Amino acid sequence: MTLPHDGPVVQQMRLHGFNVAADYEPVRDILRDLRLPPYTEIPGYYWSYLWEDYRWYIVIGVVVVLVILLLVVRLRLANRGLQESETRYRTLVQNIPGATYRCNNDRDWSMSFISSEIESITGYATADFLNNSVRSYASIIHPDDQAMVKQRVAEGIEKCQPFAMEYRILNSRGEIRWVYEKGQAVFNDTGEVKWLNGTIMDHTREKELEDELIEARKMASLGTLVGGIAHEFNNTLAGMTGQLYLAKKEVHVPAVTKRLEAIEGLSFKVAGMIKQLLAFAHKDLVQMRSVSLSSCVKEALKLNSVVTPPRAIFRQDISSDELIVSGDQVQLQQVVINLIRNACDAVADIDGGEISVLLDFFEADETFLARNEGATAHGFAHLRVSDNGVGIAEEDMDKVFDPFFTTKAIGKGTGLGLSMVYGAVKGHGGIIEINSELGSGTQVHIYIPLHGEKGSEAEQQQSTEIVQGAGETILLVDDNLSFLETNRDIIASMNYRVLTADNGVKACELFREKQHKIDLVITDLVMPLMGGVEAAAVFRSIQPDVKIVFATGYDRNESLLQGEKMSGETIIFKPFEIEKMSAVIHHQLHH
Repeated sequence: MTLPHDGPVVQQMRLHGFNVAADYEPVRDILRDLRLPPYTEIPGYYWSYLWEDYRWYIVIGVVVVLVILLLVVRLRLANRGLQESETRYRTLVQNIPGATYRCNNDRDWSMSFISSEIESITGYATADFLNNSVRSYASIIHPDDQAMVKQRVAEGIEKCQPFAMEYRILNSRGEIRWVYEKGQAVFNDTGEVKWLNGTIMDHTREKELEDELIEARKMASLGTLVGGIAHEFNNTLAGMTGQLYLAKKEVHVPAVTKRLEAIEGLSFKVAGMIKQLLAFAHKDLVQMRSVSLSSCVKEALKLNSVVTPPRAIFRQDISSDELIVSGDQVQLQQVVINLIRNACDAVADIDGGEISVLLDFFEADETFLARNEGATAHGFAHLRVSDNGVGIAEEDMDKVFDPFFTTKAIGKGTGLGLSMVYGAVKGHGGIIEINSELGSGTQVHIYIPLHGEKGSEAEQQQSTEIVQGAGETILLVDDNLSFLETNRDIIASMNYRVLTADNGVKACELFREKQHKIDLVITDLVMPLMGGVEAAAVFRSIQPDVKIVFATGYDRNESLLQGEKMSGETIIFKPFEIEKMSAVIHHQLHH
């Protein structure tokens, strides 16, 4: 029987076998009193009874609680380890050069993951490529390279091997960038492709350096070839011009003299072409001095006035400031001449042709310096030659500076004009940029760093008269017998005594024998047995104050550049004008 207000005492009594009547009044009174504190607490023997009857339940409960606590701890440790692993993975991915990716092997290679480095490579946001939400990576691969990329990936999957390739992409600005990609397919248990993993790296700079290396090797090979040609040609031309000079002295028939002068002019024109080749191949020993680019341009404009097409409009805007650069005056004039002649050829067959020549000061800004990484100067002399002629096709733009490349008709050009310009500008530490569009014309921009003060006008002027000697003795040394004999007669005609030797060894023996009679030595640089520089060292060991002139067609071994120039030494390049040679001889003997 259960009382409506059974308390702990009644419950204990029943547990011990006592039967308590529900209507038992004394019990009710007792129960009423026992429901009040402090009798509500269950006595200690109650717990022992519970342990005896329910201990397994208690043990199991405690075990369950401990297991739950253990699982919670392990779960927290696992989460912490996962976070650390994710951090390490994220750090690893962020520090891998290039963009890492995971994509599906579908038509567009849908990206399920790609690292943020893709933004610096392509210019597009990373999110644009995830699941092809905005664009697919395949869509920015250059159209000409897409077939090759797909083929390389397919071959790698088929052979279960990594694939690697270099190709072009179009970035967000429409510019071509070179990338190098390496990846590998991941297969499931049935041999099907689950996804592709790989990296994409920007190789644009490496490609540029590779192209520069190839260009440098081409230039080295061309320079070696051109150097050999220059030496032989210039020696031969020097002999020809010398013979022509002697012939003009002996022939007094005006018509014949005119023809001889024409041949002489052609000889110097050939020498100019050799100089262009040397300039392009960076093999020309230029005579650098402070010169006014403004004067060079004005002089070149005078020389080109006769070749301007009669229907063309010619405009010039030459700065009134003296833009002083460190350079070779002859080369700089040749640069301007070649650019203007190219512009004239471009407008020769069109109506309303216009040619514009501008020279002004240019201060480099951040954009210019970023576009031309090698530029260090900020002040430049800026030359722009532009025309509205036929222009240059886009596919030919990469070849315009190649030697012998020309878009002109056969017989209209040699293909050396722009290549010579390129070599000369680079030799002056300058920058050249060309913009052209087929049918719209061409603009060529040249930037030469400003430098120093202008050289004296006296230095730049060339003598036009033969300076006679006073019977001084000159030792002439050259292994080219034709040049040796011809110039012996020419120098003798200037009232000098001439001794000759056809190599450096003989010259040293002759100098040792007649050192007190020899006033000046004129020697070639490149000779068998002993070159001119080595012979000059012997001359100076015998007579320290000897005057020496180096006459050379080409310093093949750059021997003049390898040592210090001594006082009393000068250089003259073959073929030379006889008037200039006489002035050099006179200057060396009397200064």
